Amino acid sequence: MPSLFLLLAPLASAQSTLLPDGVETTHFENGLTLHVIPTPTPGVVSWQTWVDVGSKNEVMEGTTGLAHLFEHLMFYGSADLPRQAREDELLRLGVSENAWTWMDETVYTAVVPAASLERVVEIEADRFLNFQVSAEQLQRESGAVYGEYRMSRASAWGMSDEQLYAAAYVHHPYHHPTIGWEADIQAMPTAIEDARDFFAMWYRPERTRIVVSGDVDPLQVKAWVQKSWNSWEVNSETYVVPIEPVATESLRIQVDWSGGPTSPLLLAGYRMPSFDPASTESAAWAVMEELLTGPTAPLRTTLERETGWALDFGGGDPGFTDPHLFVLSVELSEADHLTQVEAAITSELTRWATQPNAAELKTAQEHALRAMRLRLDDPVAVSDLVGRMTRGGAPARVVETFAANYAAVDVDAIAAVAQTMLLASSQATAVLLPPAAPTPPSTNSASTQEQP
Repeated sequence: MPSLFLLLAPLASAQSTLLPDGVETTHFENGLTLHVIPTPTPGVVSWQTWVDVGSKNEVMEGTTGLAHLFEHLMFYGSADLPRQAREDELLRLGVSENAWTWMDETVYTAVVPAASLERVVEIEADRFLNFQVSAEQLQRESGAVYGEYRMSRASAWGMSDEQLYAAAYVHHPYHHPTIGWEADIQAMPTAIEDARDFFAMWYRPERTRIVVSGDVDPLQVKAWVQKSWNSWEVNSETYVVPIEPVATESLRIQVDWSGGPTSPLLLAGYRMPSFDPASTESAAWAVMEELLTGPTAPLRTTLERETGWALDFGGGDPGFTDPHLFVLSVELSEADHLTQVEAAITSELTRWATQPNAAELKTAQEHALRAMRLRLDDPVAVSDLVGRMTRGGAPARVVETFAANYAAVDVDAIAAVAQTMLLASSQATAVLLPPAAPTPPSTNSASTQEQP
């Protein structure tokens, strides 16, 4: 997934609101939340179902990967509308659907013709309220997940990120990757009881938000959702995510890599607080991402264009809901440039910590606004924005709070973030240095020729 603030931060504006008039939020009696945002996109609707369950919620031993597995399983539908019948009807209705899972959530998405929305509301409610995992489904999709896992072993970036988080988190479930550990994936085909318990625990209305944007009547959508989703029952069980102790020293790991030729990689991570859309601190971290990795950022210019030390540079804050890592990702042109690249990053952070430049800050913010503001004419982007910003129960209009905070970030706030990043206890670094190529055998005939 892209960085959270690649989408969010550039949309902030002090002069105008981000969301159109007519936004409606409904909290139903069973805990289900519905956000409806009308947008001028005739005939097109974005429907997203955000379930607050990701790999963070896999705390029982042997259950890593179950959140991602259910992303697959949910496409089987229900006994009344099984997979093939469901797919056929959605095709006739002109619906394009997908889903994704990450640390904090699983999201089911659909782009829907406005004329088909009423039926899609019913179809989506059916699979959430009436789904029952079967042993056959579990076996089939476990095999598909294991295939994905094996493919993921070929990604140097993915392995570097996985090993960095595994080292940086010992107690918190951010320790394990969303796809799960291999031993748990191998055990999935027979883990039917674990799967059923997981679904019963996490797929509940009080953990679910529906976000609808596009050519819609909010009152009509509310009535349709009320009719189809109101029988979904609350789960009264409670759950607490394990807390990760505060780091007291820096962390540095060498990535274990045997997947074949790759460029050297540097993941320079910095421990940062949970994302909170109403927090001025979260807004400051968002601006820091633009200052460091934006297309005109001096650090990017130095690494990619002036020196050629980096083939690619980016990253930032993924916006996780618990304390996490702000990661600057560098694909190095040569392993010998590692020291210079790390020194350049430290130098740029030191500059912002000690001599923050107000004019440069303003220019970066304005550039981001110009580059991204037009995204809001896309209902999918609107749904994604509201879905991300309303995690934890925030209202849809928290988008405007974030916008105001982003626009108000000043040099003092940026200096504070940079000073935090420079602390040794904040730093968690992963380095992948490919093994040197073996020296080919000598082909000098003189060295092997027999002496007369």
